[in-house]
Amino acid sequence: MDIQFINRLRIDAKNPGSWSGIQAIEGKDFIQSVSPVDGRQIGSVSVTDKASYENLVGAAEHAASVWPQCSGTKTRRCRQADR
Repeated sequence: MDIQFINRLRIDAKNPGSWSGIQAIEGKDFIQSVSPVDGRQIGSVSVTDKASYENLVGAAEHAASVWPQCSGTKTRRCRQADR
């Protein structure tokens, strides 16, 4: 199987399992993705643990509370303040 399309998708051998919008979060355990055509490994994605999940939910709740204040030229400042 030709998996060159993976390069165009920018899928790496190991990929973070969670994304906050500004930060990738990579766990220590990984799930392997294998091609059903020939059994070759396509890549892997990390498992999000409970602590990382709770942090992501907290970040999302914070972003939802701040976002209405961010419009137009303020958006960049809001993103920087959220880091």
